[in-house]
Amino acid sequence: MATWLYLLCSQRQSVRRYVRHRCCQLVDDMKLEEHPRTVFSTQPGRQANDDYFMTSGDKIRYFFEEEAFDENGKLKVDKHLSLNKIGHALHALDPEFKRFTFQEKIKATCQSLSMKKPVVVQSMYIFKQPGIGGEVTPHQDSTFYTHILWTLLDCGFH
Repeated sequence: MATWLYLLCSQRQSVRRYVRHRCCQLVDDMKLEEHPRTVFSTQPGRQANDDYFMTSGDKIRYFFEEEAFDENGKLKVDKHLSLNKIGHALHALDPEFKRFTFQEKIKATCQSLSMKKPVVVQSMYIFKQPGIGGEVTPHQDSTFYTHILWTLLDCGFH
């Protein structure tokens, strides 16, 4: 049984804004032609057959929404509005995400939960794009994680 902890907008607004800005820079710098047009889906078996996804644990990779491309493989909307997520090693490969991930506030939270040796195994920036994207079906992310920490950077309810 996994313990889920949502750090609901617990970061200062300036920190949240900075991380969002850094993500924007990553998207700006992404050269579309250097990445396959991998669409992220929670449909059973879809990602298991995708090498780009399955080998993304130690890389920064870009995953698109289901409706991002037209029949010719061209983006229907700006790339900033077409991504589903960026993952899965932001914490290890991007200096700004690394600094955010290993900040004292996160360490203190882990200690307060009596975590003995917490390890960051993956990180991702998940977009919630307006007017585009596929259905997120019920699925389980935590088949082997014990504790999962989420930090929301953009809270629609403040």
